[in-house]
Amino acid sequence: MTAKKTTSEIRIDGVLDEAIWSESQKAKDFFLKFPVDTAFAKSDTEVMIAFDQNNIYVAAVMHRAVQGEYIVTSLKRDFSWTRNDNFSVYFDTFYDGQNAITFAVNAYGVQREGLLFNTRNLDLGWDSKWFSAVTTAKDRWVAEMKIPLRILRYQANGKNWRINFSRNDLASTERSSWVPTPINYLIGSTVLMGDLEFEIPIHKVSNLAVIPYVLGKANTDTNSTESEGAVGGDIKLGITSSLNLDLTVNPDFSQVELDQQVINLDRFEIFFPERRQFFLENADLFSEFGFRRIRPFFSRRIGIVKDATTGINVQAPIWFGARLSGKLNNKWRIGLLSTQTGKIGDTPSQNYTVAAVQHKVLAKSNIAAFAVNRQIFDEQAQQQKYTRIVGADFNLLSEDGTWWGKTFLHKAFIPNINDKDFSHGFFLGYITRNVEIYYNHEYIGENFNINDVGFVLRRGFYRLEPFGQLSLFPKKSTGISKKIIKHTFEPYANVYYDSDFNRTDTNLKFTYSLFLKNTSVIGLYVEDNFIKILNANGFDPSLSNAGVRLSQNTNAFFSRVGLTYSSDNRRRINGKFDLSTGGYFNAVRDRISATLNYRFQPYGSIGLNTDYNIIKFPTEQEALGFKDVNVLLLGMRLDVSFTKSLFLTYFTQYNEQQDNFNQNIRLQWRFRPVSDFFIVYTQNYAPNSVFEQSGFKNSSLVFKLTYWLNL
Repeated sequence: MTAKKTTSEIRIDGVLDEAIWSESQKAKDFFLKFPVDTAFAKSDTEVMIAFDQNNIYVAAVMHRAVQGEYIVTSLKRDFSWTRNDNFSVYFDTFYDGQNAITFAVNAYGVQREGLLFNTRNLDLGWDSKWFSAVTTAKDRWVAEMKIPLRILRYQANGKNWRINFSRNDLASTERSSWVPTPINYLIGSTVLMGDLEFEIPIHKVSNLAVIPYVLGKANTDTNSTESEGAVGGDIKLGITSSLNLDLTVNPDFSQVELDQQVINLDRFEIFFPERRQFFLENADLFSEFGFRRIRPFFSRRIGIVKDATTGINVQAPIWFGARLSGKLNNKWRIGLLSTQTGKIGDTPSQNYTVAAVQHKVLAKSNIAAFAVNRQIFDEQAQQQKYTRIVGADFNLLSEDGTWWGKTFLHKAFIPNINDKDFSHGFFLGYITRNVEIYYNHEYIGENFNINDVGFVLRRGFYRLEPFGQLSLFPKKSTGISKKIIKHTFEPYANVYYDSDFNRTDTNLKFTYSLFLKNTSVIGLYVEDNFIKILNANGFDPSLSNAGVRLSQNTNAFFSRVGLTYSSDNRRRINGKFDLSTGGYFNAVRDRISATLNYRFQPYGSIGLNTDYNIIKFPTEQEALGFKDVNVLLLGMRLDVSFTKSLFLTYFTQYNEQQDNFNQNIRLQWRFRPVSDFFIVYTQNYAPNSVFEQSGFKNSSLVFKLTYWLNL
């Protein structure tokens, strides 16, 4: 489609009464993606594009084939795409088929934006300043967007982008897009996009934003209360229309939502994603090297150090940071990130720097290389002075998206280590409508010890992981088959070997899933496990710390079966459930995991989640000292949107494994676009004496004001 240039003002009010909209070409006749991908959507959608020297404008009319209540989870930004009536636009501004940016509004005018990378990954952590308005009627709703060019990255003086639009219409249970998206592809995939041609070339727009903050904080523990104030902020400077420089001084992340806790019955560390805003834009340039469990750079390590006395992770101040990232042209992307942390306890100031470069090859593939360095400059410090990692990745994507994969080789440079200090991985996937086949293998050297800058789940192993999926779509449209979207059958194998190729772990799993037209999913799975205890201290499956442990080199064989159910998410009351039973090392483990949500539309929702594990030992194991144990995680989350600019979140978690009861209250007032006032209160107690003085651990109260100023 073609975007016309407008010389007249466009009022963003959800009323399409400007002349440019009647003159613009319309994108229409959307194709279904769900519940089938072989027909046009019954609910028609029409989209128009216009632009001027500073902005891109999008107008969309969403007709309704089935009328009824609009479904909107809340008035809070970054809503769930599948749970809201919404319209989305996707821009591939460099025409490279690899990266894109998306903007969306739901039927109540709530905004959502995100970054698409590697064709199938979406990051909603990115936040920026743009404008929209929505009007609704019984038979249609209308959206208008104004997206400033200053927040986009694009090739100056270019005329051609790639584009797609999508819509979720919950009343008719239809998900549709302008460019057809097969049911096995992510809607909005950069592989499947149309062409957008601007009437005249678009030029560079100046981009300078200053985002200062001021805060006051009080921290209380069992011994004292400390109060402090702080100022700092960020600067965003557009070096070119596609290359951005971000600076931060004394950044603060106290308003970032807490991680949702989990029960960890495994033997390894849990991976929690990055949530801090400074590290999110163009994050894939730095954080997507390797695999999910083998990340040579993990930004959450910055500002987190382990106290040498207690062994507990503590937060170190970040003094300043800088990030240069973006495109040089449609072939080259570059990134440079450097931060300096302050001294905390016995840990001295440290510098973290990562440099990355990415070059497009073939149609939609790329080669990327990086270097990471963590450095302590204090010669008197007792800690390891540096950790350095270099490596390269090849990311494969065929032009039609049928084949995709990755291979990499990374090497660490650590003081006094000269061998077994590298990692390698290979992944290849083949995807069609009915069949998906995947193969993965990994190697991590025993001395690839990089968890002060990256994330490695375990070391000293070879791993083989073949798996696949067969999808069958009912052809009949009568009886019960009218309610079924597809059946899937998923065989999975995961096998670990030590460095001498002795098998140490095996997980064989088979899952059957039934997908229904009302969006609910039923699943059944069975799995068989073999685990060899490798830790020199053994492993305690009772989690009791009673001193009784399975010794090193113990072999455990056990099987499990489970049932999962995800209900119709269009309902005001909906939930997810996972019931399983079977072995667990030398015990029997029954598990009930459930999440239940109630939506009081459009003002928010309340959700309850629980994970309850019952671990019982046979009589002969009890005679050896193993004790039965029940482990409970219980949480409640309340989200209230008083208006589109005033939000309250209350989050509480009771974690029996961590012996902790936590409460977090966050009030956010968005008084201007991307400018906020926060009040955040956090409290921790020992669970057996909640609200009693003897059970109190610590608390924190924060008042924070941020302001986004475009210059």
